[in-house]
Amino acid sequence: MCDSKSMVNLNNPYPPVRPRPAAFVPLLLLFALGYPVFHCAVFSFLYRYTLAMALLVFTASLFDRELLSKKRLLSLPGRKNGWAALLGTAAALTALLYGSTKLSSGATLVLDFYRPGPVISGAEQMALVLILIVPLEEVFFRAYGQLNFMNLLGRNAGLVLSSALYGLFFFFGGGWVLALKFTALNLCLGLVYARTGSLSAAIAFRMALGLLIMLIPL
Repeated sequence: MCDSKSMVNLNNPYPPVRPRPAAFVPLLLLFALGYPVFHCAVFSFLYRYTLAMALLVFTASLFDRELLSKKRLLSLPGRKNGWAALLGTAAALTALLYGSTKLSSGATLVLDFYRPGPVISGAEQMALVLILIVPLEEVFFRAYGQLNFMNLLGRNAGLVLSSALYGLFFFFGGGWVLALKFTALNLCLGLVYARTGSLSAAIAFRMALGLLIMLIPL
């Protein structure tokens, strides 16, 4: 008879597979694209940014074969405390962005970053941001970047490092103040993803936040 202490509990999940160094190559492309996307005005910024995000997701999928799998993209929070974390984070992030906007003399940097510009209407802006940009950002920064960093370094260190890189990328678009706001945004979104394990929840949260930012400039 087997000793019960030596038996493995098969209900425990397997430990995550540590990604190879090559899995992080697409992050180099992220920073290579940063400056030209933000500053080379060949056509409208929102379309440049959307195309850049699509290229990043495609490139990341070549290095992370599970990135676009159903399991990675469509999982839902499985526990009640996951939804509680989602709602609590939403309230905290809204308060944080609102307070930082007031302290920065009313500068709505997050909203300004996604502004439509002279050749794109508000409706077109909303469609681009909510239907294309938000899902693409979350797939790249959350399901690819954050998940691989968490598998490599652990949940907390992976969350902090991925948030720092996320904010550093947006430094190209508006300096340190914008970078700090997006770092805070990514920390909150990353916490939702880390607690729930659900990319769908993170995307839904970002879409709701995007609508809120348009209604209450942040």
